[in-house]
Amino acid sequence: MRINTLKKVNFEYAFLLLSLILTIAGVILVFNIFLGYQEKVYEKTFEFNGLKIEQNIYSDNAQKASRNVQNSIESALLELSLENKDSQISKLNNNAGKEWVEISSGVFSILSKSLEVCSKTDGIFDITVLPLFESYQKKIKTNGQLNREDLQDLKNFVGYKNLKLNQDVLRAKLLKEGAKVGLDLISSGSCCVLALNEYRKMGVQAGFIKVGNSAGVWGAKKKLDPFKFQIVEAPVDSRQTNNNDTAIIVNLYSGCISTKFASNETVLLTDKENFGSVAKNEIASATVIHENGTVSDALALACLAAGKDESFKLLSKFDAKGILVLKDKKILISQSIEKKSVEVANNYFLIEQEN
Repeated sequence: MRINTLKKVNFEYAFLLLSLILTIAGVILVFNIFLGYQEKVYEKTFEFNGLKIEQNIYSDNAQKASRNVQNSIESALLELSLENKDSQISKLNNNAGKEWVEISSGVFSILSKSLEVCSKTDGIFDITVLPLFESYQKKIKTNGQLNREDLQDLKNFVGYKNLKLNQDVLRAKLLKEGAKVGLDLISSGSCCVLALNEYRKMGVQAGFIKVGNSAGVWGAKKKLDPFKFQIVEAPVDSRQTNNNDTAIIVNLYSGCISTKFASNETVLLTDKENFGSVAKNEIASATVIHENGTVSDALALACLAAGKDESFKLLSKFDAKGILVLKDKKILISQSIEKKSVEVANNYFLIEQEN
């Protein structure tokens, strides 16, 4: 009889303990719902070669993932740098018209994606425009202009078909001596690709990387909240007024996003009729969303060159989404972008575009 009584007491105690645990769990759940659940995030910011890189990582191994990303980005930027005489891009340019150059898998991937954009845009974006750009910069410094003879000579060196890639042995070659490749303007998006690959490899739950004016998202937060990417009409440091309002905020759940500013980039046209001319149109900034950051960077530049009427046709070739902020405060967005995924400032007018 005593044993049965003890069993009954132990059972009642266990029942009360379980009820208490469930009550506490319920209270915690209610607080999370009403007060908002805060996930633990590791934030890291660093600068390299003039680029500001920000990371937000949700993972138990966040610090290690962040270090790996930083090492990967710094190594890549060194290999893409024109100032680094020993970089793979410098070696490629120095051997133009001579011999093949061995390229690492990471840099080869960037070159390959860039060449794909060059081809599909019919050279509106062209990674071999560097000789033209350098000549243009020299003339500007002396208050001069490129004349017809200058442009005729430069046409021999500019053209993406001068660049050949050998995927079997990871080699690259420029066919004509004097031809050059420049990847500085698409390095931000390319670094985002490297970071997302590292997050995936490390098993990170969710990661956000922002490099300059490009960003990328891997995975998802537990509450499935998006990462927010702000787009302004022009870079803050180039504005002539005190109006620093954000034009539009994009809620990004996956992929990469890149913004290029007309006031910040000298985009030179390379088509036969306008070769060497500076692109001038109604676009203040072009933003492109794509799964690959190299592509989003390159397409944003292509949009600045092509103008608003042709931009969305270009984007459709890549299944990319676009946001064009015009100088008259209109914002053109792809129809594939859901309106609920963007937040537009009151002084801007949103217009959907087919693509």
